[in-house]
Parts: sequence; structure tokens; C-alpha cells
Amino acid sequence: MFRADGPSPDALVRAPLMAGVRDLMGWTSFRRERNIRRVLRSLSGHRVVVVLKPGNVWVVENARTDFRDYEEALSTCLMRGWIDVLHEAVPHGSLQPNGLPSTESSFQKQETIYRITDSGWSVINRTQMWVMSTFAVALLALVASVLQLWRS
Repeated sequence: MFRADGPSPDALVRAPLMAGVRDLMGWTSFRRERNIRRVLRSLSGHRVVVVLKPGNVWVVENARTDFRDYEEALSTCLMRGWIDVLHEAVPHGSLQPNGLPSTESSFQKQETIYRITDSGWSVINRTQMWVMSTFAVALLALVASVLQLWRS
């Protein structure tokens, strides 16, 4: 887009826009992926503490939903096959410090309970990274041994 007498007028307009798009795709994408993995790791921390009778009501601890873009991250995990829906429209509420439900907002919301699939656990444990790094070390060892044989 450069001419002999300088850059064209539309190149001056597009250059800042393209730089902004590249920056947006890089840093924002990294932050979104980090948030998605953070939400996935938070799901791995959910534990059923007690099952209340009657009605088989699960009391789940570490059920955090206060992440930024929580619904978008859950939808992305669901789309990628990292989580599955276990139960839909389950009553959701919080307990007081003494273990009793609060009277004013006792289980008025409904939420979905998810389970993490095998591929989700692979992402949490970073299995692909370990496989790739093991492959790289094995390849380097092979190259070193071939060079050693070639020298002698």
C-alpha cells in the first residue's frame, strides 16, 4: 500500500485498525481461554457434602459461579465436549454459616449441574502438553544418538 510519494490514504486508515484487531485477537483470546479453563477447574472442585432427605437434595460445596463471563465459558466447555449436563433446573441457593438455608432467598434460583468428561479432565491435567513435551524430548534424544553414530 505504499507509493513512491508515501502511503496511500486508505492504508493510513487501515493500519491502526489492523493493529487493533491483531492485538485484540492475541491478548483477548488468551484471557478468554484462561477464563474458560479457570471455570472448568472450578467445576472439578465441586463436591457433594451431604444428601438431604426427603427429596435427595444435594448440598454441593465449592460451587462458585462468580467468574466473569461464567455462562459463556460453560457454553464453550459444553461445545468443546469438556462437560456434560448431569441435571437441569436444579434448585439453587446458599446456606447460612450455621448450615441452615436462608429464609429470604431459599432456593429460588434454578441452575444446571455439570459433570466433567474425560476430555475435560485431560484439559485440566494438561495431558496434551505432557505428551507433546515427551515427544520433543524423545525426538531430541533420537537426533543426538543419530549424530553420535554419524560422528563415529
